[in-house]
Amino acid sequence: MYKAALLRKAAVETSRRLTLPRVSTIYYRKAFVYKRNIFLQLNKIKKAGGTAMKNDKITRQKKKDIMTDLNKKLEWLYKNTSHNVIWIALFGSQNYEMDLNTEEYRSDIDSKAVCIPSMRELLRDEKLVSKVYKLEDGSQIEVKDIRLFIRTLKKQNPSYLETLFTKYYICDERFKKVLDMADDIALADRKRLFKSILGMICQKKKNIDKSFGSNEGRCVGYGYDPKEMSNIARLYFLSCDLILRKKTLREALVPDECYKKTCIDYKVNPVDVNTAFLESNKFFIASKKMIENYLKNEFSVDVECYNKLDNVVLSLLEDSLKNELKNGTNNSETLMHMH
Repeated sequence: MYKAALLRKAAVETSRRLTLPRVSTIYYRKAFVYKRNIFLQLNKIKKAGGTAMKNDKITRQKKKDIMTDLNKKLEWLYKNTSHNVIWIALFGSQNYEMDLNTEEYRSDIDSKAVCIPSMRELLRDEKLVSKVYKLEDGSQIEVKDIRLFIRTLKKQNPSYLETLFTKYYICDERFKKVLDMADDIALADRKRLFKSILGMICQKKKNIDKSFGSNEGRCVGYGYDPKEMSNIARLYFLSCDLILRKKTLREALVPDECYKKTCIDYKVNPVDVNTAFLESNKFFIASKKMIENYLKNEFSVDVECYNKLDNVVLSLLEDSLKNELKNGTNNSETLMHMH
């Protein structure tokens, strides 16, 4: 019995010696894997940080380029026209983060500007300024009298509403009171807003149908205008964001990445003419159905918002006239600031 007990003890000790190294080996292997995973994660974070820094650098450079361009446009207006411009802002694809700067495609930096009428223009009851200036680089500046601009905002035209939300603008500090009301203005008349969006979609669809088979201008090589195809898709996604996802116009201006990619692809990798005709028709029908169903709801107009907007503009006009009487000019050039 004693001998059997010794053998059992020896067997247990041997088992321990055999087991411990295995456990130890597994432990060290797990530790190695754990450390390796941490290293890989840190490396991934480092790379992501580097990418973020690179993107941030590109964004800063982009803003600098756009603001420099807007400043040049403002100087051009002061030099070549008699308009007393109090605000100039970016308009177009940069506001949707869908601009391109490649060898094949380069987005123009277009802008919209607002001017204040002089006392002479008011006394003579001259026609309200509404002009488009096309520059040598292919870009354009649209200038409107502030009174006409406000009327256009009240029509809830998305092309003008979007400029209230842009990050790129130069303005007289007095005009900032209008910009501070941007979200309220965009919500003031929902029914008219969606009618305006639907009207733009219908126009884009007509433009595509009209250019079908054409081989002129932007249609060369495609038989239609790819930019209009991109626009109709963007307006459809905008409607979806506003109606189905309950986003504000400020939030909905920049589409989600997948929608953004779709819109850009339509522009830079155009589908064939028959596919464009069919897909534009699908976007049109889906948009029309969605918006018309939404417009069955009851909507009210925010009269208080519009009255406040009118008072802001009236105050701005009064201030400008007082300045003109005092100094002989209502020029706001020295009051303009970049943002």
